[in-house]
Amino acid sequence: DHPYFPRREGSTMIEEENPFASQPLTLERASQFFSMTQQNSPPLVDPAPSANNRSHRGMMAFVAPLSDIIVDGISTSFAEGSHWQTPARLSRFLVDHPSISTGWEAIRLRPSYRSATLVLDPSKVSREIVVNADGDALKMLCMDVPAEDMGVHDDPPSLGMAASDDHPYLDHVGNLLRILCSESIPIRWVLEQESECNWFVINATLLEI
Repeated sequence: DHPYFPRREGSTMIEEENPFASQPLTLERASQFFSMTQQNSPPLVDPAPSANNRSHRGMMAFVAPLSDIIVDGISTSFAEGSHWQTPARLSRFLVDHPSISTGWEAIRLRPSYRSATLVLDPSKVSREIVVNADGDALKMLCMDVPAEDMGVHDDPPSLGMAASDDHPYLDHVGNLLRILCSESIPIRWVLEQESECNWFVINATLLEI
């Protein structure tokens, strides 16, 4: 059995509880795991970075609540800035809306999710560990809603209609992220290790719905 994957409930295999499965991800543990991965990896024929070299990185699964989201290029975090309060603020926080100025009317390019750093429960993941989420990982946390459906460029006018009626995806995504960051909801993460301190989100699964 892999020491970093917890035993599944309901398993018919007779096995003892693994004491490593519930241990927090500390810098020491991450360093040991990185050394073990590098020692057991086959030598690289081509030292240049490539997609094939990703198989030489270690992967780890564990359970930890999400505490906050720090999006690249934004001066505040999700919790600090209360970005869930309006659809327009949440849209600007999560989604990049690039445009090209032509001297007349700006041409809007296809929107995409930003990359971010996730802050996990410090009792489960050391603050020295950096958990990176690219655009695909952030989209996964936002219920896989396409970035095109998360776009709001201006605050909606007051016409007697709630913002949630105009932008239902943003309303639901905002509530979900707010609950995840404030109520210690257990999430099963699968992370890929790039270096001792740098990890990237591969998958995330809610254990309680």
